[in-house]
Amino acid sequence: MIENLLDPASLNDYSNYYRTLLSISGVLLGLAFAGLIYVIQDGFSSFEFSRNMFLEYYVKFGQNLLISLGYLTIVPIAALYLTMYPLLLSCLFYLFAFLFIKSLMDYYKQLGYLHTIFSEKLVPQRFGSIRSYFCYIRNLGFFSNILLLSTITIFVVYPVVISYYSTSSLQITSKGLFYSTLLILLYSIYRIINFLPNLFKYTQLEIQSGSKQPEKSEDFSKEKKALKKYLESHDLKELNPLKTKDFLDGDLRLQFLDQRKGEEAWFNVHVSVASPDVFEIHDSVCSYAYKIFSLLNKSQVDINTFVLSFHININGKKPHSMFFRTTRSEIDEINSKYLEPVNSALEIENRLFDDLFKNLDGREV
Repeated sequence: MIENLLDPASLNDYSNYYRTLLSISGVLLGLAFAGLIYVIQDGFSSFEFSRNMFLEYYVKFGQNLLISLGYLTIVPIAALYLTMYPLLLSCLFYLFAFLFIKSLMDYYKQLGYLHTIFSEKLVPQRFGSIRSYFCYIRNLGFFSNILLLSTITIFVVYPVVISYYSTSSLQITSKGLFYSTLLILLYSIYRIINFLPNLFKYTQLEIQSGSKQPEKSEDFSKEKKALKKYLESHDLKELNPLKTKDFLDGDLRLQFLDQRKGEEAWFNVHVSVASPDVFEIHDSVCSYAYKIFSLLNKSQVDINTFVLSFHININGKKPHSMFFRTTRSEIDEINSKYLEPVNSALEIENRLFDDLFKNLDGREV
């Protein structure tokens, strides 16, 4: 049984197979392009709730599908006309293997993002981008993770095993390339068949998120609901009105004004400390502010402006204030400068500090 798997039957002449495959892959590639263009341009036009996250899902889905179909188009041409360059064919396979695995994992990560948002699963706030990436995938559950590993094993590893069994080399043989293209063809057909059912699945998920509002352009309540769920899924405990976060020698509480009208996400941050060290408070607030802005920027909701209004109580006296308003584009621009958190926060143009904290950074505020 194992020997049959390692040395399966094959064709004597692959020429007719690759000519047929080239015709089929061309048709499938056209269908996939048409379907993806429909989804990206019009498929979610009626969505009122977090259209970006669903579009991102189909971008990742489409990327994996198009990489597979591109492979099925390029390999037949190479196999028909470049058979004298077996090393080139092997390089094509391994390049495809890398792109296929990366796009498949990106797809599962986005699927995990959706699953996390619409479930009680968490992605701890302390996780960096790499750990968060794999945490989203893990949140899909045991079955989905086994399916991911099985897909990689069957469609990428198995052709390598077939080739290695015959030649004791990692160079892909004609038989290995044949089974690689055959398996990817079946995979691509399966993906295309599931294209519309997945679209309807997430349309239904959007409908279940709330009833339609008559003025979509002025209603951001559902986006804010999604944003709040996103923050909760990242274990932002201070967002819970019954909990606080340790902050210097006091505590901090984050209040999201999700019922506030308008297209910006407004947060009040209540800080209580005993330390009179103004510089330490200033730097700690700036660092926390930029951490929250970075987290908000990674959310996939249709809100692009964020506000943090800090109310800082020192020794129970009259609160002092620090105010930040920024956008996704500004955060991206600041991130490109690779500054540490305090200086990153001070790069935000629209900020206002009261007299106690004003000009501590040596600039006009």
